[in-house]
Formats: sequence, C-alpha cells, structure tokens
Amino acid sequence: MDIETSALHPGGSLLDRSPSHPSKSLTLARATSSASELQNVDGYSRRNEEIKKIPSDENKQCKRTSSCKKNSLKFCRRVSKLLLDKINEKEIASSKTLSQFLLFFQSALEQQIDMLSGMILDSQGLHHLHFDHIRKVWERNRNILSEKKNSKLSLVSFEEWETIYGFSGFLERLMISSNNFAQLITKIKLSDESSLKAFIGFYSKLLYTLNVLLLNSIIFIEFPQDKSVKNIIPEIDNFELMTIEPWLYKHYNHTKAKFAGECCSTCKICRSSLLPQNFKDRLDKARSRYQIMKKIFQAAFFTTGNIQEINNIEVAIFPFLVYDTWMQN
Repeated sequence: MDIETSALHPGGSLLDRSPSHPSKSLTLARATSSASELQNVDGYSRRNEEIKKIPSDENKQCKRTSSCKKNSLKFCRRVSKLLLDKINEKEIASSKTLSQFLLFFQSALEQQIDMLSGMILDSQGLHHLHFDHIRKVWERNRNILSEKKNSKLSLVSFEEWETIYGFSGFLERLMISSNNFAQLITKIKLSDESSLKAFIGFYSKLLYTLNVLLLNSIIFIEFPQDKSVKNIIPEIDNFELMTIEPWLYKHYNHTKAKFAGECCSTCKICRSSLLPQNFKDRLDKARSRYQIMKKIFQAAFFTTGNIQEINNIEVAIFPFLVYDTWMQN
C-alpha cells in the first residue's frame, strides 16, 4: 500500500486543528497546554542550542576496547528485552500508565477519523491493535539481534541501527508485520482511498511516537534505576543519544567510544568524507536535545515518586513527543 506520511493529517498537525466534536476536543486542548509547559523546562524552544552543552568527556571510557565494540549490540538487546517485557499483555492490563497512554492514543485516532468523515467499526478491536503492532515490530528487531539466529553478529551496523530506531525502519517493519495494515483497515470505515491513505499516514506517525515514548521510558526511567547497566555499558549515554538522533551512529568510533572529532582526528570515522562540516555544532545540539528529553521524562515520571499515581501524564508527555519528533525542524 502506498501510504502518505508527509503530515500528521491533511491541513495541520495533531495539536493545531479542532475536532468536529467539542466533547472530544478537551483531551487535546489540555494536551496542548501541558505540552507548552513541558516545552519550557530549562527554556525548551527552537533555540535548543542555547542550553548548556554537556561535555562528552563526562562519559566513562571503556577499559577494554574489545568490549566497547560489542556494546552497541548489548545495548540493543537490553532495550529490546525490556521493551517487549513492558508491553506484554499482563503488564498492559496491570499498568495504569500504559492504559492512560492507550486511551489518549485512541482518542487522537477517533478525532482523526471524525475529521475524515469516517467511523470506527470495532473500537475495542482497534484499541488492542496498537501495542500489538509495536510488539511485532520489536519481535522482528529481537530476532535480528538474537545470538542464536546470528551468532557472528558483534556490532550493530548503521543500517540496522537506523532500522531499529528511525521512522523509516519502523514503518517498513510495521507494514510487513501488519500485512499492510490488514487488521487495522477492518476496524474502521472511510469514504475513499485518499482518506484511507491519509489516515494510515497519520496512524503510522502516531504509532511511531508511541514507540518512542516506550523507548524513552526505558532509557530515561528504567536504565537509571538499574546500576548494573552502567557497569556493563559505561558509555551508555552515547547510545541513548543515538536512539534519539540515529544519524549520529554513522559518525561514532566504537573502539574508542567517542564521536568523530573527539577521539583522534586521524581515524576513518574522524576523516570520513561523509562527516558534515558543521558536525560539532549538530552534535552539541543533539546533546542538548537529549538532556532536555531526559529532564522532561524524569520530571514527569518521578514527580510523585510513584509512576502509578501520576494523573494525566499522557496529556503532558505525548503532545511534547509529537512536537519534538515531527514539528521542531
């Protein structure tokens, strides 16, 4: 299926267009306000570069270069395991926070379908599809990273990294695992093919945003609580940064655990013809964005000291991620 993914929906974004039903507009109205508040954390704005940059030498260096080279694989395997554990059916049923995110996600879809003059044929079935789609994408990721299925794998390639953490790779695996959204299409009814393409494009981007939310909750909330992770992967901050900015992976020296221009200026990574002339500035901005994202997630999840007690967390986090992922550039 040829799907349209150039915008979150025709004529506007998730947050800038009013739905046809006033009762359904309350969620996104509150969301817009909450997102604005979060975007002001440490002066969050389009001028991210003004935020204090985090020196690269704060990251601990690997003591053994041989282990450094395998750390990308260790990182991806750990992320994959934790994310799949997080969205198993038992965990979803018992987690208030995951339920909140699903309800918000479903509400956004309902508004989009209303805008396209469509209707939902199976609301409960649609509701159960979202995490199932993400689960199947990450099961494919896990299979690629599996030692049993790929015993010779020691370093995640740039192409594999982009496929795991970038939108294009996510969409490709989503279309394969969902058989071109076969089940999704049976749960809704739209008037014509163009409306269906617009909805699929919207759904794909919103689902990727939900995927990013789950990923960030692992790297910013669960990893810091597990001190063993830092011991196993000393330079974990670099990998967390590259999940948010996958393009950086191409310019990372795994042996020295440093980015281009920060290790030696003589290796093939530092001297690569693919290295942008403004790489240092872009790396600084990426680090600023990473720190902002980290602070926002930890502030939202740790405010009460108990994630299960946080009210309306989805209203604050989800719109922020929509803005950060799709609208800031």
